[in-house]
Amino acid sequence: MAVEDYLGRGGRLVGGPAAELVSAGYAAEIAAGPRLARALSRADLAHAVTLIEGGAIAEAEARSLLDGLLQLDAIDPDEFPWNAELGDAFNSREHELQRRVGAAAGGWLSAGRPRREAFRVALRLVARDGARALHDAVTDLAVALADQADRHASDLAADYTYLQPAQPTTLGHLLLAYAYPALRDAERLRDAVEWLDLSVAGSGGSAGSRWPLDRERLADLLGGSGVMRHAKDAVWQADGYVELVLG
Repeated sequence: MAVEDYLGRGGRLVGGPAAELVSAGYAAEIAAGPRLARALSRADLAHAVTLIEGGAIAEAEARSLLDGLLQLDAIDPDEFPWNAELGDAFNSREHELQRRVGAAAGGWLSAGRPRREAFRVALRLVARDGARALHDAVTDLAVALADQADRHASDLAADYTYLQPAQPTTLGHLLLAYAYPALRDAERLRDAVEWLDLSVAGSGGSAGSRWPLDRERLADLLGGSGVMRHAKDAVWQADGYVELVLG
């Protein structure tokens, strides 16, 4: 890649990243690009729409920006030109956007929003969709177990402790021993989805943004139920992810 294509060049940087930096850091980050691509598109489009509705962008540049973002969204995530030499996935998207619509329109993608906010929003969207899908699968499992338990409510079976037959019971009773934990898992997943459903968009670096960004509108565009009220907390919180992983 030519040095002049590196997004960081022109300020304090005079060249692109060293090969060691690309292989040690950027390559690992860019690997998440395909998984986050659709959610990054949703985050970028919501941000652009809110800026436009707030009157921050002139009509001609607004049209060009939205057209470019829709072009990016139409690219298959596995076919997108991800380039670890540019940095993370957002940098690749920004580079491709500016290549298509120019810097004047494409540059608005970062107006009032740090680069990492796009990732924070996208990660929540991907995690929320995954938690919902897992919740539905776990619930289906519990229903299937309950149906089978009802069908075999009177079928005798042996219960075991330490691999030894212990007490007589029924097959239905044994099956329900797995249905109840599944229901508890589903309850924990509902709590996780409720947390993930709160939008962190529009939080800025840590104390909000001076740009005309309506956080409630952003949440609505992203399909959220509301916003994380404290901007700094929204930027840095990780406890919900920890609970989701450990739960």
